[in-house]
Amino acid sequence: MKDNNKSEILWHYTDFCAFNGILMNGELWLGNVRNMNDSKEMIYFIDTVVKDGVKEKLLKSNNEEKIKDLEIIINNQKQKRLDKVTLAACFSANEDEASQWDRYANNGEGVSIGFNKELFEKVIDGNYMWIQKVNYEKKSDDNHFVDDLYNYIIGDKIKLESNKVDELFDKIWTYAAAYKHPSFKLEGETRLMTLPNVDENIEYKAFHTRIKKYYILKIRDLCNKKKIKFSDLIEKIIIGPKSKQNYNVLKEYLINIGLSDLKDKIFNSNCPLQ
Repeated sequence: MKDNNKSEILWHYTDFCAFNGILMNGELWLGNVRNMNDSKEMIYFIDTVVKDGVKEKLLKSNNEEKIKDLEIIINNQKQKRLDKVTLAACFSANEDEASQWDRYANNGEGVSIGFNKELFEKVIDGNYMWIQKVNYEKKSDDNHFVDDLYNYIIGDKIKLESNKVDELFDKIWTYAAAYKHPSFKLEGETRLMTLPNVDENIEYKAFHTRIKKYYILKIRDLCNKKKIKFSDLIEKIIIGPKSKQNYNVLKEYLINIGLSDLKDKIFNSNCPLQ
């Protein structure tokens, strides 16, 4: 039976370098969603959910000649927003899950941090970011985007003035960051996301092949402002199934960095990944 009083946990699978940054520095780095593992990030929602939804309405209303206008508007609006970046950190609803270890935690040699979702939402409240479950459906329940764009296309200016189309697509672009292709559905992903083009707390990190942009969420500082204990934000730490990390050394590490409250929240993975 499900315990309704139990807090929802967001699992962040990562390597030990990022783990150290989160715990020692009290920071979480949010990256560009377009650089994540789904090649159709952002575009999937616009092309499959919005565009196909409007196209279906146009066909049903015998406005097939307007489909070309739709294609032009969609393409122009996507081009305008290529540099509008939504930054995000990814979490899973799945605890100790093989595919998460394999894809996101250094092939199972990393670690997973279980964050208390309710406390996390309190910590980030008022900071132009939000926590959102990823949607994997081909049709959106939030059909007002489809309806508004349809009204614009067929020339119903009463419901949507032509000069509001940019504003509409700003909202569509933001919403698109919470959509992924259905083939990723088993990940059960939730995202912590910024508004597009946030310009504060930005840092850049050099890799072998490119330089990436990140938003630095200073979690510990926000916890202090909200009078929430940083260690209370973390419910559980799971050492990866293929990790060589010594259990006792990890305990000592947590005590050493002033997070002794977490030393009894460490567990070894039960996943038989090999």
